[in-house]
Amino acid sequence: MPTLALTIAGEGDELEMAKSFVATNHLPAVTFIEEVSDSEKWSLLRSCDVYLASAIFGESFGIVLLEAMLADTLIAGYANDGYKNVLGISQLKYFAEPGDYSSLAEKCLTLLNLSEKEKGKLIQSGHEISRKYHWNGLVQDILRIYSHN
Repeated sequence: MPTLALTIAGEGDELEMAKSFVATNHLPAVTFIEEVSDSEKWSLLRSCDVYLASAIFGESFGIVLLEAMLADTLIAGYANDGYKNVLGISQLKYFAEPGDYSSLAEKCLTLLNLSEKEKGKLIQSGHEISRKYHWNGLVQDILRIYSHN
């Protein structure tokens, strides 16, 4: 995909190693945005074709996935336990086993090559999933639980 670009947002322990890899391999389509404000995060999520959640482990919950789904963004990544907590069956197809780089690349390419209709279905499914975790719904669930006691 010659027009594909990658934006890596945020900071992390391996940022310098990633920058060095990009420079050494002359990858001009890769950019870094180290400090991302909340408004920039939402702008990035809304403007990208796919949010790639590449955390191999250590995610206790998939809030970043819920945010991406709320922003009408398709998601792919590694199926760590935290992410699997919030993924539906249709999204899980685009999540590889943690550390399986080639499977992740294949899943991303498959996702990018879906028809607009298929992408629309995934976005709609993401909205339904993310609504379950919206504060308005959670508060109602908590009130319902406590009103029965």
